This record gives sequence, structure tokens and C-alpha cells, in this order.
Amino acid sequence: MQNNELKNKNDELEKNIEEQKNNFNGILREFEENSKSKELLIQAKNELKNKENENEQLKKTNEDLVNNNISTKKEYLEKGLQNFYDVVIEIESINKLKKSGWKINYNDARKEVYNRIIEEETIKIGVLG
Repeated sequence: MQNNELKNKNDELEKNIEEQKNNFNGILREFEENSKSKELLIQAKNELKNKENENEQLKKTNEDLVNNNISTKKEYLEKGLQNFYDVVIEIESINKLKKSGWKINYNDARKEVYNRIIEEETIKIGVLG
């Protein structure tokens, strides 16, 4: 009888050990999955930071291009006034006409032409471009 009891106790202990081993393996798998998830999260955060840096660089490049375009526009306007046109009207939008008006640029040497245009009741305009 003692032999059977020992065998039962041994079987019970082996079963208990097997359950503990399965629990431990489950915890280990869960830990590995969490570690992979954490690693993927860190990788995603790094990629996001790189994209943010790239975006900032693109914004700066765009700002530089816009500023360069504005200076080019001003240079074009100045050269045009000096060499070709009596008056240049900066028409940015129809809405701006209603809100604040359009900016009128003229060459100082042709100020007479500007004054004559402004004084006349009928203004004749030619649109180029």
C-alpha cells in the first residue's frame, strides 16, 4: 500500500511540475511577445522622430524657397518698373481688392504717368502674363 501511495504522490508531483513548467513557458512567451512589441514600439518612435526631422527640414526648405521667390518677385518688379512698365499693379486675389485694395507700384521717373492715371475717371488697364 505504501508503494501505491508513493507512486500516486510521485505522479501528483510530476503533474504539478508539468503544470508549473507550462505556466513558466507561458510567462516566458508573454515576456518575449512584450519585448518584441516594445522593440517595435521603439522602432516606430524612432521612425516617427526621423519623419518629424525630415518634415522640419522640408518646411525650412519650403520657407527658403518662398522667401527666395518673394525676393525674385521683388527683383522682377523693380527691374520691370525701371525698364518696361509705367505702373505695375500687384493683383494677388479678387478678395484682396475688396478688403484692402491692390498695391500699385510705379517708377519714380514715371510718377507723372501714375498721377495722370489716378486722376482720370476712366482707367485703361492691360493685363499681361
